Amino acid sequence: LGEASRAGRTAGKFLRCNAGAAGRLICGVKGYRGEFVLDQFKGVLDWLERDGVDGDISTYASLLRCCGDAKALSEGKRLHSHIIGGPHDGNRFIWNLLVEMYGKCGVVEDARAVFDNIRQRNVFSWTIMIAAYVRNGHWEQALELFWKMRKQGINPDSITFASILGACASRAFLMEGKLIHANIIDSELETSVTLETALVNMY
Repeated sequence: LGEASRAGRTAGKFLRCNAGAAGRLICGVKGYRGEFVLDQFKGVLDWLERDGVDGDISTYASLLRCCGDAKALSEGKRLHSHIIGGPHDGNRFIWNLLVEMYGKCGVVEDARAVFDNIRQRNVFSWTIMIAAYVRNGHWEQALELFWKMRKQGINPDSITFASILGACASRAFLMEGKLIHANIIDSELETSVTLETALVNMY
């Protein structure tokens, strides 16, 4: 715990002067114990709430990713509440990360509620919502959202395709997977190890 302990002490010094630095430090520690990092994260969140501080975008990004990785749903919801009404409420990048956080915490209904309220969704918005469905075994909803994305003229990238192929590994969705494979070929996207692996796993 040497590195994590040093990070915790340093983060504590930053709490009253730089929430962004503290958040990035806490969530960037390598080889940490999840419980330790979560305790440090709670300290940052308590301070944000107590003093009414609005972090910058990188602060919220670091903390939301920390919540998702730790599956800390309660803290993630607190952070979401803190963001609402602040200067970054409605920011597409932050809302995308809220979708990702809820998906990693297994609460796809909350992820979808945030997704539905994102203005001017980009390919990342669609991809993380699809990934949330796939991660939690909601394959039909993932496929439905993928085809809705295509109908709206949004071009998937290789990460989108790799995510949705995870929903097609079941024999019940093999035909859908073949259609998506045809989409990949038509898109002329550069191949990647992740995409090729997803295709192999599907077939």
